[in-house]
Amino acid sequence: MKRSFLQLLVPLAVCLAPVLARAQPGPAIGAPAPTIRVSRWLRGTPVTAYEKGRVYVVEFWSTWCGPCKDAMPHLSELSRKYAGKVTFVGVDVWEKNYPGKTIDQQVDACVTTGAGKAMTYNVAQDTADGFMDKNWLKPYAQNGIPATFVIDQSGNVAWIGHPMNLEKILGEVTAGTYDTKPAAAQFARMLAVANGDAALIDPIKEELAAKRWEMALNLIDRAVAQKPALAPRLAERRAVALVHVDEERFRTEATAALKATGEPAKWYGQDRGWPQARDVYGQMAAAALEEGLTRQTYLFLIENLEVARTKVQVSDGHSYATYLDGLANDYVWTGDKAKALTIADELVNWATNISKQPGWTDRFVKLKARLEAGK
Repeated sequence: MKRSFLQLLVPLAVCLAPVLARAQPGPAIGAPAPTIRVSRWLRGTPVTAYEKGRVYVVEFWSTWCGPCKDAMPHLSELSRKYAGKVTFVGVDVWEKNYPGKTIDQQVDACVTTGAGKAMTYNVAQDTADGFMDKNWLKPYAQNGIPATFVIDQSGNVAWIGHPMNLEKILGEVTAGTYDTKPAAAQFARMLAVANGDAALIDPIKEELAAKRWEMALNLIDRAVAQKPALAPRLAERRAVALVHVDEERFRTEATAALKATGEPAKWYGQDRGWPQARDVYGQMAAAALEEGLTRQTYLFLIENLEVARTKVQVSDGHSYATYLDGLANDYVWTGDKAKALTIADELVNWATNISKQPGWTDRFVKLKARLEAGK
């Protein structure tokens, strides 16, 4: 059965440290904690072994992650509360180079200013090849940060979750009253789902990377037929594949999906959440970044994204940036570089003065430079 845009909508952060060598039976609550290996320690005392009888908290963060910074004061408070009983380690991961700064400089600046300056616990930086990501986050299916691991007195993983939910768990673990069985069962179910999803999604990623659009589209539709819950995660990928396979069908499905959400002028009336129309526009914006389409499709995308632009608020960061990014590129591909530059200026201003996330700033500064160079 062919699936439309509407069926794919969403319903609705120096030297290498000594290695902590230990056998790894596989990711599980109750299993021995993974090895710690970092590129450098930025604050505190390097952790060189899991001391028996001591609890450890290993928390993952990044300089561009707002929720990570929000959690730092809470973690600092807990580190003081449990001083002598619990060792806290904050590990910086997933960094990228930004204009004018190396990764080390970016991390150093974060640790010495704002919430980072107030961190009262040990702070380290992942290795250049992402050892901590590969051995902690990925095996445990942690696809977002902040992410926090609690290691019990026996050196086993006792809990994984958001740092703002840490206090109650930490009290039980330190008191020796924490029961890992419910958490272990829940984690095993989650990991099974994540691994099953990967088996469906990884081949799709490979086909998209190879620009085998028709095969990617077929795999997406088959995956969603097998597991409908994957539809939101695959919606934008499907839009990209579909626009390359059949532009007319893409325009038809997008128009029908938008019409089914109701009058476009009304959709932003919902104060919070992600109304269906916003998701349709998001799928259009993903397709809008693709080169090699016909002028008719680019004009179709411009018409609709201009509507979305009038409805979205500047504070709606991701939607705002995504819609305008698509518009800027489509104006280039339809020959209107003046409009593209105007939008690029707006995006740079937003990224620099409102979002203040280096990743967005880097992206839009490069976009503007490319347009100014006539590329």
